[in-house]
Amino acid sequence: MKSFKSLLYGTALWTVLLFLLVGCTDRMVLGETSVSKLIKALTVEEKAQLLEVHWNETGTALEISGIERFGIPDISFEPFSGLDDGVLASLGRSRNEKLAYDCGKTLVIEQPESVTAADAVFLDFSNFPLLSCAGDSQKTESALKLTSAIVHGMADAACPVAVLIQPDDTTSLRNVFERRIMKIASCYDETQVAELLRWGVTTIRTSKGKATDAVCNAIDEGKLDMTTIDRHVVDVLEFMLMTRSERQNANGAAIGDSIHLSSLILECHRQGTVLLKNDGVLPLNKEDGRIALYGLAAYSENVDLDAALKERSFTFEPSVTTAYSKAVRDGDVRIERKPFQLRADAISSAVAVIVAGNYPGETELIEEICRAFHFKQRKVVLIMTDQTSFEVSDLDEEPDAVIYTQAIGVECGRILSELFCF
Repeated sequence: MKSFKSLLYGTALWTVLLFLLVGCTDRMVLGETSVSKLIKALTVEEKAQLLEVHWNETGTALEISGIERFGIPDISFEPFSGLDDGVLASLGRSRNEKLAYDCGKTLVIEQPESVTAADAVFLDFSNFPLLSCAGDSQKTESALKLTSAIVHGMADAACPVAVLIQPDDTTSLRNVFERRIMKIASCYDETQVAELLRWGVTTIRTSKGKATDAVCNAIDEGKLDMTTIDRHVVDVLEFMLMTRSERQNANGAAIGDSIHLSSLILECHRQGTVLLKNDGVLPLNKEDGRIALYGLAAYSENVDLDAALKERSFTFEPSVTTAYSKAVRDGDVRIERKPFQLRADAISSAVAVIVAGNYPGETELIEEICRAFHFKQRKVVLIMTDQTSFEVSDLDEEPDAVIYTQAIGVECGRILSELFCF
């Protein structure tokens, strides 16, 4: 009897173990089971859930809720913040798509920690400086190409990236981004969900639960077919696999020294420096005579043009340089030059160079400099930056050459000095 019970218990134990083994073997898990098998096992509601993007509880990142029973994780998207607005403004003026691509790619390779601490990055089209400040249709088209180049550069550097668009953007974005770039459409009108998914948007951003319900309703009403749904779910699952793979790689990767990225940013500013007008002034010849260098910004750390021109062996009208250097040192926000001083400057100098910032009385002083120097048949160069608060058209007396650039520190002066000698 005892041996029979032992046999019975042993058989039962092996049966349980075999059942557990078979159960574990048959369990489907993302990363271990093929995406095609998972698609067949997911319910309609689970598929709809994977096509919904919503803000996290703190409102700092976007999320897609995973499916726990298939090991499909939640995925988070942080806003893109790798390049500051000044760099993007210079890049926009350069219209150099190759430079934009290199910036996106190098940003990921050399400074992975500045790209994202989440699973992926999203770029918000409505608030992205390149696009929101584009203006006319021609500039918008150029900005779109540059933005696309940045995104694809990041993707080619193995950074999972998504673009957040508005429903009105879908026409202009058709065929701009490859399938591996997740396209998220903000949508608060549930009747638009089916149309956006048919158009090619990967996922829908709504309040939590809204898109899931809208997709299920569209399927029930025959507005969406399962082939379309499955195609988008495949893209989402493959994106999740990519984020998992790249996150593991990033955790063991060394952070680059960012030297190459710094050089690319400098090149953005260099190519984004624009010569708006040149009436026989530039380039300057340092053998022709002194420069009368005006403007508090010219001597500030934001531009530092005086130091850059000295490096190129230009000489300055000393009374002007002394007055401005003292004003910067003393923290003055306004400096005045009497008419007789400006006439004396024009006699002793070959050209006037003015860096316009945002200082009181600056417009009036620029007009007085132009009148004094033009009276002596001398030329005037005006340099405007992102800190300049007026337009050239606001001046009664216009300069002979106008340059626009970003105020980016000592490198700004060096970039400008290149224009003086090109």
